[in-house]
Amino acid sequence: MLPVRTISATLTTTFLALAALILTSCGGHTPRPSTRAGGSYQYLDAAARIDSMLMPPGPADGDTVGNDPPGFHWLPEDEAVSWVLELSRDSTFPHAGGLIGGAAEALLPHAEFTPPVAYHRGPTHLVAGLWLPLHRPSFTLGAGRWYWRWRNVYGDATLSPPSDSRSFIVPDGAWEYTVPPLEKLVENIPCSHPRLFVRPEEMDSIRSLILTSEPHRELWARIEAVTDTLLAHPLMTEPPPYPESRDFRYELWRIYYDQARKMGQVLDFLGFCHLITGDDKYSDRAKEWLLHLAQWDPEGTSGMSYNDEVAMPILLNGARAYDWIYDKLSEPERETIRNMLVTRAEQAYTRWWYSRGAYHLRPYASHQTRLVNYMTQVATVLWGEAEGPRQWFNYLIPVITSFYPAWGGKDGGYSEGPNYWGMYFNYMLQSAFCLEKGMGLDVLRTPFYRNNGWFKIYADPWFAAQQPFADTGIGMYWPANKINLYRLASVFDNPYFRWRAEMSDPRGHLPVSETIVPSGIMSFFWLDEGPGAPQPKAPTDIPRGYRFDGVGIAALHQDPSDPDEAFILLKSSPYGAWSHIYADQNAFYIQAFGRALAIQSGFYPHYGHPHHTTWSWQTRAHNSVLVEGEGQRARDRTSRGKIIDFSAGTAEDGSVAHAAGDATEAYHGLLDKFVRHVYFKRPREFVVVDELAAPEPVRFDWLLHAAQEMEINEDARTVLIRRGDVRLLAEFVAPEKITFTQHDKFSADPGNLWERPDTPYPDQWHLVVSNAEKAKEVRFEVRMKVWREQGAVVSDELTISEFLNLRW
Repeated sequence: MLPVRTISATLTTTFLALAALILTSCGGHTPRPSTRAGGSYQYLDAAARIDSMLMPPGPADGDTVGNDPPGFHWLPEDEAVSWVLELSRDSTFPHAGGLIGGAAEALLPHAEFTPPVAYHRGPTHLVAGLWLPLHRPSFTLGAGRWYWRWRNVYGDATLSPPSDSRSFIVPDGAWEYTVPPLEKLVENIPCSHPRLFVRPEEMDSIRSLILTSEPHRELWARIEAVTDTLLAHPLMTEPPPYPESRDFRYELWRIYYDQARKMGQVLDFLGFCHLITGDDKYSDRAKEWLLHLAQWDPEGTSGMSYNDEVAMPILLNGARAYDWIYDKLSEPERETIRNMLVTRAEQAYTRWWYSRGAYHLRPYASHQTRLVNYMTQVATVLWGEAEGPRQWFNYLIPVITSFYPAWGGKDGGYSEGPNYWGMYFNYMLQSAFCLEKGMGLDVLRTPFYRNNGWFKIYADPWFAAQQPFADTGIGMYWPANKINLYRLASVFDNPYFRWRAEMSDPRGHLPVSETIVPSGIMSFFWLDEGPGAPQPKAPTDIPRGYRFDGVGIAALHQDPSDPDEAFILLKSSPYGAWSHIYADQNAFYIQAFGRALAIQSGFYPHYGHPHHTTWSWQTRAHNSVLVEGEGQRARDRTSRGKIIDFSAGTAEDGSVAHAAGDATEAYHGLLDKFVRHVYFKRPREFVVVDELAAPEPVRFDWLLHAAQEMEINEDARTVLIRRGDVRLLAEFVAPEKITFTQHDKFSADPGNLWERPDTPYPDQWHLVVSNAEKAKEVRFEVRMKVWREQGAVVSDELTISEFLNLRW
């Protein structure tokens, strides 16, 4: 078993190595202030500079939280081995010193998994003995303004001074979300199997559903039919090593990726069908698969560090099948499979402790985020049968309950984009369901989950022709869209989310095997068709716009229930350009009548493909601005923007909505200012106004992309985009002197579609409009309108000045 680790911003030290010092230094002693060299600390000051890859402390100063209590996370100093969290209604933290004195015995954990201890006097609370700089308390605070701060505790029982305090507000009606100590939570995990998504005492009732519930019977018939086809699926061969070459061989990686996903699906369905029927034909074949995989070398080509897309399905789906056919395994077989799962789980655990900083400090990593969900399930399945799960849960529960996931905000957005949302959010919901069933812990109580369905209604409507502002993923995840939103609708009793789920698939049933995400089994667990189920309601009466500040997307719609509507999305995100996120701050996307008009250009052949890195990642692929041909810095978390103003307007024709983004920071000194305003006059007119300033006179390049060649009329200063019978006309009102250029070239050829190797990716067209004379400051004003060719063109246009002078 790996040693438990304590964390710093720059190094990871082992807790066990300090155990002897801890045991001798805290017993009965009054804690002393630390006298660290120079008295300097890196993160105690609220104004401290924080590396962009580190997660800033939260709740942020002045924040209004959605839960009572909120989760807390902060940045540790080097060599700290424990932490103290202080909370108070009084900014002076009265009684804090006395509480710390009384907590001397608890400042440093006396054993590997000692739970933290809470103290309270007057308006001040103190939690001591925290082995991670993360915590969600086990007690409520109450509505009102609160202050919080932390202290570092060192191995010689000295403490740092307190950090600067930050305030937050717990509003009336905040959802209660307390987290009991780990020892209390794991007491709820069943001693026998199954324990994943269903408890032993629930087995009779879940099996009876295929007899008593028509919706379950219909769904079960489809699941069983798919599973019967998987019985004869050949065992996957252990992948051979990649050829010795510096070049990434995507075609080989993709073969093993697809095979491993199929293997995961086979294990899921065989295990689940045995769970429901008890039929040996399913458990016998699942056992054959598990024992076959146990013979593979976990340090070899299926190891987590060699190819995690092969390793992860073995870990996750192997654990699920083990749980569901447990009663059909002999003890030697159980031991063999357990050993395999523990070894692979330890590899996953190690991935959270990379040398440049642990996951809970640097959580902006896609696959490590996925492993949180996988390991929750694996730890539940193996609890009490191996030593590892205690250590894994000791890390997982603080992570999950304090900040997870780091990719979204309390308004519900998901910064890695709508497509990656499908797969990753599905796993988040599975993990949450696992904890609810196994521990009685409801982690869906946060605003992120409660509001997440709005992201798919506003930023990715079911009729969206593109899913802009991030990678588009491998395959289409509409089945995950459906089951995710269906589940959210049930959890939060939200009829709009149920409508969005229904619109994800017009066939009307929940998915079984139509996706690489193994959502078919979850469809059975989450099926909700009883009299109390939410009924779908089209979003005809909701606001016509939504501001996702957390991920920096503003959505302005004509009518989000109508597939023929016009809408515009503006992206200006604090997440910067990282992982699956592009350097596309202040980019916009326009769609009308089901057609993508002002598009996100570029494709995603695979992660790291030359086209992906030199085009899709780059600003030039998006409807934003270049400076002398240079854009925002790709693969850089400091290439940030933010939404600075928003008004949704009303639903009536003629109403004007507005959003503004500031992308100045993303240009790293190339610009002194880039503020973009987008105005939407309902039903189908837009104005984009850009305020641009540079340190010296430059050429600003205003970008617009389309799926087909655009028609440029330089005399009229207009550009026409045609998509079928739909038109977008852009008129360039300012600046006065401009030049137009257009091309259909990419920086690197995207190649051919993986699914259709004889079919190349289609061409796209790229417009560049520049100020003809270099200047330090330029204002672009562009009026756009969309229509169908056979329909009347709206003629009562607003002038630029009328747009800018409107007040809401």
